[in-house]
Parts: sequence; C-alpha cells; structure tokens
Amino acid sequence: MKNKKALLITAAVFLGILLLIAASVLLLRSRGERRVRNDEAPYPYQWTEKLDGSVRLTLDGSAVQESVWTADRAGDDVAAVALRETGRGKAAVVLTPVSEGRTVLSFTLTSGDERLAAVRLTVETQRKGDRLAVTVIDHSEQAGQRPVSGGSEEHPYTAYTDGDGYLVIHIADAGVQSEDETVPPERWTAASSDELIASIAELRTVEDGVKVRLSTHVSGGAEVTVSGEEADVTYVFAVASENDTLRLNDCTWSAFVPQTPITEDEMNELLSGIADSLKGLEAAA
Repeated sequence: MKNKKALLITAAVFLGILLLIAASVLLLRSRGERRVRNDEAPYPYQWTEKLDGSVRLTLDGSAVQESVWTADRAGDDVAAVALRETGRGKAAVVLTPVSEGRTVLSFTLTSGDERLAAVRLTVETQRKGDRLAVTVIDHSEQAGQRPVSGGSEEHPYTAYTDGDGYLVIHIADAGVQSEDETVPPERWTAASSDELIASIAELRTVEDGVKVRLSTHVSGGAEVTVSGEEADVTYVFAVASENDTLRLNDCTWSAFVPQTPITEDEMNELLSGIADSLKGLEAAA
C-alpha cells in the first residue's frame, strides 16, 4: 500500500513538472510573439510578429464581392512581401526581413475599376541577436467612398472615390457639351466651405454631365456647394475627411440658389483660419 502511494505521489510530481514546463514554453512563446487586430476598420486586418522574425498579415475584404488585394512592391529592400489570395476577398501576406531599415508598405483593395481601400503599414527591420526581425510600428486604413447615387430626377448625382483617391461627384446634365472641358459659370459652379478639408481640385465637363474632383489636406467636416443656374438646382454635399480620405456623409438639394459674394470680414476670417491650420500642420510636421 505504501509503495503504491509513493508511486502515485511520484507520478503526480512528475506530471506537475511536465505541466510547468509546458506552461513555461507557452508563456515564452506568447511573450515572443505579438498579435494585433483592427476589427473596427471598414475592411478588418490583423498581423502577428512571429518568433522567426517575419510578420503574418491577414487582410479581409469579404464585405465586397469580387474584391482583390494587391501589394505595392516599394520597400522590398527592407521587408520582402509575399501576398496570397485566400478567396472571398481575403488575402494572407508574409513579410520577411531583408535588411535593416524602415519603410511604408501599402496594400490596395479593388473591385473592378473601383478603389475600395488601402492599408498602410510602417515597418522596421532590426537586428535582434543573430537574426533580423520585422516590426510594425504604425498602421492605418484609408477606406474610399462606395458609389452612391441620388439627387433630383433631372440631374441625379453619383459620388465615388476614383483610382487616384479623389472624391468624385458626377452630376448628370444633358445640356453640357462633353468635348468642352471648361464649364461655363452659368452652367455649373462649385465652392467649398473649407478648402483645406475639401478642395475643389477639378471642375470639368464629361459625357452627359459635369464632374467635380475633391482632394483633402486636413481632417474635419466641410460643405461643398455645386450649383447649376440653367439646370436650376443647387446641391450641398456634406463631406468628412479622415486618414486623408474624403467621404460623403449627406446631401441636400433645392432650386438654384445664387452664390452671394464673400464680404471682406468673411474673407479675413477665412484667411485667418487657413493660416492657423497651416501653423498646426507645420507644428505637427
């Protein structure tokens, strides 16, 4: 009986030692690997920094059918990029260290000719002991504007993000001459309440309408007014800028409203606001 009890005690101690060893191994592995998830992004992504020095990145574009991820090959001298599509808008990426340094890697999600989003990772390759390891030191996602349509029956609009990252507003107007890229002021005009948040980069005629391209320089909200005197309609587009990307939040329209000339006080206030914003940008840089 005593021998049996001693054997049980010995077995229990041995099992306890094995469990402690296993727990220690798991603890060391968990300390050696770092996993980060960004499930709040419009197109979620996550990555794990592995013990072998590589980074395993997963990109999820399954919210849009027939979407595809592609990689910008810039930065291969710091971290080699291997992207493999796993189906249904998802992709698996392996980042392998090449040489010490820092770079920005970009991954773009598209659906046909539509640019849906771009994920940017700032990575750094450093020597850790006898090997090189990749570390993600910053990340962001720029989600573009999915095509939306609305507006008046005679002059409906469509808003979307083009391949260059501009927010484009197309307004149908059969009276516009498509071969003339200059829009007559009596036909259409465009103005922004804040040129730093939403700048009128282009106003031109296109087939069966007019196209406004908007760029952004700082985050915030603004209103873009597009008016057509002969079309007898004024659109007010409420837009918001975040992560260098403009998106359409709301739109209202009415019969044509002529633009009132800006007063001297309003001009001074506008210039003062722009100057303050530029100082903020310089300080941030």
